[in-house]
Amino acid sequence: MKLLRSLLVLILLVGLWPTSFQGISYAGTTQETIQTSLYSQLKLIPQIKHIKRLKHSAHFSERYEIMVEQQLDRNDPAQGTFLQRVFIAHTGFDKPNVVITEGYGGNYAKSQNYVNELSKLTHGNQIFIEHRYFGQSMPDPLNWEHLNVENAATDHHNIITMLKKFYTNKWISTGISKGGQACILHRSMFPCDVDISVPYVAPINYALEDSRHPKFLRKVGSAASRKKIKEFQLTLLKRRDEIFPLFKDRIKQFHYNYRLPLEEIYDYVVLEYAFAFWQWGTPIENIPANDASPNVMMNHLLRISPIDYFSLEGIESIQAFFVQAAYQIGYYSYDISPFKKYLKIKSTHNYLMKLFLPENIRYTYDYEAMKRVKKFLDKKDEKMLFIYGEYDPWTASAVNFNGKKNMYKFVKPKGSHKARINNFEEQTREQIENILQNWISQ
Repeated sequence: MKLLRSLLVLILLVGLWPTSFQGISYAGTTQETIQTSLYSQLKLIPQIKHIKRLKHSAHFSERYEIMVEQQLDRNDPAQGTFLQRVFIAHTGFDKPNVVITEGYGGNYAKSQNYVNELSKLTHGNQIFIEHRYFGQSMPDPLNWEHLNVENAATDHHNIITMLKKFYTNKWISTGISKGGQACILHRSMFPCDVDISVPYVAPINYALEDSRHPKFLRKVGSAASRKKIKEFQLTLLKRRDEIFPLFKDRIKQFHYNYRLPLEEIYDYVVLEYAFAFWQWGTPIENIPANDASPNVMMNHLLRISPIDYFSLEGIESIQAFFVQAAYQIGYYSYDISPFKKYLKIKSTHNYLMKLFLPENIRYTYDYEAMKRVKKFLDKKDEKMLFIYGEYDPWTASAVNFNGKKNMYKFVKPKGSHKARINNFEEQTREQIENILQNWISQ
């Protein structure tokens, strides 16, 4: 009866609710006249198995953690179900809806202070979806067979469809890095689920060990910067006898374990350094001189290329990422040619299997998944705005398109994997915000 009264009020009091926030304005299609709370709406959805009320920031009026029942295999209900964690933060039933397709676990979204950049720009509702096989969204028993981009995109589709029953304004999907990749994959499979997509620093790799990234590292930044990075890596290898004992001591201190001998792990940590250096925007002046003490050399190396990255302990919480990389979404390769004389390893080929994958897993890389994405980007012209950093190695596998009316790509000059709308220069930031404003108001 309460729901019926609410619906009658909604029908009788249709109107416009103009809103503006930080440069983005829009006209909603209905006044916020639903008298029931978000909690009451969520209670009506049978797929939602648990609802927990959370504290919220001043930006929102309600916030919940919910667990949504999803099929393990979108094509076969007999394979069973799992519970997927979603955080919903509410500003109004008539507001735009920002859905975050996180690529990993979602613990950080539990903080009451977490507000996505686009949620701020649009003053919108915020729907944060933790990726399947991460965090609290783990199937039991764990069967890697059902971890694929098709099932993950269907997870997102189901949640958006479920919430559209009462969130009827514009939908904006977004995500960062692997989450941005998930955003693109979802849009390519379900283009009508959302009106706008804003993926950040999202790679679209076309191989298990994509060769575009080493090529990128040979050209990124200035010649002087690249030379200094390479010399630092070479010095770490040439001075192995001095530095490696300290490296071993540090590993022993933290009780890390690895699948390969520590001499080989040292090689991988050194090789990883250049990628990590550019990815996170390390200042070039932070690199120690080649005659710095072994402690100074090692401490800088591990600040940029941490020793836990290749450890069994470090892998544990993101094991699903490496499974996905090996199956469908690909990864990057290493160029060992400048260092081969000083390495203990002979080749980095198939390093995902050697270092990261569950020991009982066997895989064949599926090239078709990313080919379908490329075909979508080539053929379609959806409202999509891509953000990248110029110096971020993941930009080597950025999306590319020509002659599109609705697709935009913005690359932050000298930017890293931290490139966001709010750290572009003012003129470009205003341009991006105007595009989003126009799309939301259409």
